[in-house]
Amino acid sequence: MVSTGTSPSPGTALRSSTTSSVVPWSPIAAGAPTTTMVPTTTTLAPAPPCTASDLRAKSGEGGAAAGNLANPIVLSNVSRSTCRLAGYPDLVGIRKSGALHALAATHLSMFGPLDPANLSPGQSGRLVIGTEDGCQALNAPAAVAAANSVGHRFDGVEVVLPDRRGILRVDHVVFNTACGVSETGLGVAPSPAPAPPAGSLATLTATAHIQKQIRSGHLLEYTVTLTNPTRTSVELHPCPSYEEALYLYTQGGKGDHVTRSYTLDCATVPALGAGVSATFAMKIEVPQVAVRTAAKFIWTIDAFTGPAAGEGLVVLPG
Repeated sequence: MVSTGTSPSPGTALRSSTTSSVVPWSPIAAGAPTTTMVPTTTTLAPAPPCTASDLRAKSGEGGAAAGNLANPIVLSNVSRSTCRLAGYPDLVGIRKSGALHALAATHLSMFGPLDPANLSPGQSGRLVIGTEDGCQALNAPAAVAAANSVGHRFDGVEVVLPDRRGILRVDHVVFNTACGVSETGLGVAPSPAPAPPAGSLATLTATAHIQKQIRSGHLLEYTVTLTNPTRTSVELHPCPSYEEALYLYTQGGKGDHVTRSYTLDCATVPALGAGVSATFAMKIEVPQVAVRTAAKFIWTIDAFTGPAAGEGLVVLPG
């Protein structure tokens, strides 16, 4: 939704919030990212690693985002000395019957990362166990989904600290691993990121407008609206690239996927004025499926700092 009825001249920011049209799709090959990130490190004073006798573990308040479920474990230092909380533990699921089952958790989690930290007496850190509910295993025909829901349910977890420094048992944390399981490292939440610079891509927001049910084997058309909610104009120069991705889920986890990268149409929209939105037409291929399949759609602009949008979808046989 370009905010004027005609294309603005190069270098002219869109200034009105009135919407009138959609910027047509233009498959311009993506260039290099327009921003970079400088990694920073924090040096921690030496402290002995935390052991099970140093810590008390309990289930924290869960959360969810785009089909991903967070199951936090709060770890409090109940000893009289400082210890270091760091590394990836092994996880053992506890069935309602009390039976134990080793979990093959991945270390790639959307709920992290957490920063390693030295916990003083009385301080707390955490571990977050991540699961999903959007894969085919839990969205199959009712009988199959119900069996997977029961067969992969756990009502507690044992956290085996790195280097076998003890086991922490946590009851009353209910999660389902039918769609896989991930974990963050042990640590604390990172310090809040500083506010993005005025006029930068990071100040924009993105909203995807896409069907909730789509047909496979077709070119899916959708739109993305970029909005500048600030009082400072955002110049789209150098012109940023964007990536679109569609992930399909099979019975055992992630299946086929499509990712494409293009450059935004900055000739039509060279800048977004304060309070202005612009809507861009987009297209992406949908892989063939033989049965109804759960999927996740993700759209991001720029490699590091730009806004992103995502939706859970269902792909139907074409």
